[in-house]
Amino acid sequence: MRLKTVFLALLAFLLPSAAVAQSAPPPDTQGGNRRQRQRQQAQAQAQAPAAAVGLGPLYQGVACQAAANAASLEPMLATAPYSSQEREQASAILRLVQRCQRGTSGMSANSVMLRGVIAEILLETRFPTAQAARSPAVAAAPLLNVAAATTRQDAASLAPAYALVQCTAERHGDAVRTFLASDPGTPAEEAAFGVLNPSLASCATGATTLNIDLRTLRGSLAESLYRWSVVQRDGAAAPYAVQ
Repeated sequence: MRLKTVFLALLAFLLPSAAVAQSAPPPDTQGGNRRQRQRQQAQAQAQAPAAAVGLGPLYQGVACQAAANAASLEPMLATAPYSSQEREQASAILRLVQRCQRGTSGMSANSVMLRGVIAEILLETRFPTAQAARSPAVAAAPLLNVAAATTRQDAASLAPAYALVQCTAERHGDAVRTFLASDPGTPAEEAAFGVLNPSLASCATGATTLNIDLRTLRGSLAESLYRWSVVQRDGAAAPYAVQ
């Protein structure tokens, strides 16, 4: 879904990276292992955060894996967007998600989509309430590392858009959380985006019309807010802090 809007902003925003090839999970060869995994899946689904309730297989699968082993999802966010490492991690994590959410169909994602869903689930799981800013301030490093974005030749052109998203997440965290509380791909999300629009505009420079991929924007806002929250919790030692 695409939504056109006009506000003070920069260039056209983030196109999804190439789709991640999916690998089917290996078949069960022992009944005991199958029953154990079924019990683990049921337990993980019972603990799934509210963000996954009623949503698509990808959200449900990531929530299942987050409940079972949230640390296994972190390596994806540790990679640079549009890097070869990101694609490698995406393939590995999709296999974990598929195993956890065994029996679902239609689960697919590209790297941008997957890391956005992971960030959204981890944000709700680990930071259900807003994290207080540190004093003195500790800054989060930019999400986009142009030098590491080897799978996109135009990565440098995306830097202003990523800066816009990071600014919005750090200065208007409550507005971002309200936006993320809406279900993806629904009229409620479009309405929430309209409410978020002034916050985005306050972080922009220049004036232009943006064609924004709402799914990509959603994921980038979630990841920026998650990274900032980790830095405020852990300080300069946080992996996402400016070094």
